[in-house]
Amino acid sequence: MSKILFISEGFIDKKMAGPGIRYLEMAKYLSNFHSVTLACPNKSLIKNEFFEIIFYTQNSLKKIIASTD
Repeated sequence: MSKILFISEGFIDKKMAGPGIRYLEMAKYLSNFHSVTLACPNKSLIKNEFFEIIFYTQNSLKKIIASTD
């Protein structure tokens, strides 16, 4: 099982635009086969049991990337 990271430039939350929806759906689908983390530039209120959604800043991206495949 691979550790997959999606880095969204768009917001992931209850109301979001097309790119955020696409990132969310790709993460949901791939979480059936892999360990998935979805990083977004906002603190998301969306809760799910399939994958992790985390908040990132420019300073934290290197550490987040280093922890995935």
